[in-house]
Amino acid sequence: MIVICLCLTPVIVVLGLKAFQDREPRYAGKSLSAWLVELSNPDPAMEKQARTAVHEMGTNAIPKLLKLMSAEDSSFKLQLIGWTDRQSWVRFNFPLASNERAMAAEGFAVLGPEARSAVPALSRLAQRDKDGFVGQALVHIGTEGVGALAQALANNNFEIKSKAIDGLIRYGVFYDLEHSNVSPQELATFSIHAQVATVPLLKVLQETNRLIRSKAILALGWLRFEPRLVVPALITNLQSTTSGWMVQASSITALGQFKSDAREAIPLLTNALSSPDPIVRARANTALIQIDLETASKLGIKESEDPK
Repeated sequence: MIVICLCLTPVIVVLGLKAFQDREPRYAGKSLSAWLVELSNPDPAMEKQARTAVHEMGTNAIPKLLKLMSAEDSSFKLQLIGWTDRQSWVRFNFPLASNERAMAAEGFAVLGPEARSAVPALSRLAQRDKDGFVGQALVHIGTEGVGALAQALANNNFEIKSKAIDGLIRYGVFYDLEHSNVSPQELATFSIHAQVATVPLLKVLQETNRLIRSKAILALGWLRFEPRLVVPALITNLQSTTSGWMVQASSITALGQFKSDAREAIPLLTNALSSPDPIVRARANTALIQIDLETASKLGIKESEDPK
């Protein structure tokens, strides 16, 4: 054990020197990394202070945030972490790359449009974003960020495409126009971003993978843009005999989110009430209430039956 510790000492020293040399901006005596940790502090006052600190560091924080977002765990690092976990002689706290990427995403979310200069670098990272943190950062930056995330939808890798769609879904949920206090300016910005993402998402509906199609459909429902283009596409997916229950249920959910703009889907949704699949039936109930409450009432559907 002593021999192993002696052998590891140079490695640990090198890692320590690397951390020392990795200069980053500071505010009120604390490093950017320290403030990023505080963004998850359950104390609202401390979390607010952390947001202020990141804002004050501004664009100076971008190089460090990009470095954190690029973090990857080498096999040697993972072996070293495994070794330290199996013994009690020496204790070290090596941050996992996923935790570093999560902190970077939080930092970019705080900076918002101020971090637009990072979009080209984040766009490249989005092409290998398998945990969704790059997408989380991009959607908060603004139009350029949403556009870069939409480009990732063309990636042939299932995980990357899936996480890009997840990012757009989270963005739509975040700006839920019914349950959020959205200002006119925020509404206008959201509409621009939705416009950027809608056509790339419609292209994803041509995918054969049902999970990917279902996610893209849900994203279109949350974004609720261009009903003239999207609603017919959703109807087509609902009508398809090869779609399967997942795509059908997602299509019904998305149609409901378009409300009165999806009235042309009422006959199909009425037929879906007799579907052998209970999930499809439940979603059809909800969608009909959302689209046309009067029609739903005539069909014997009550608002209390809405499974929400």
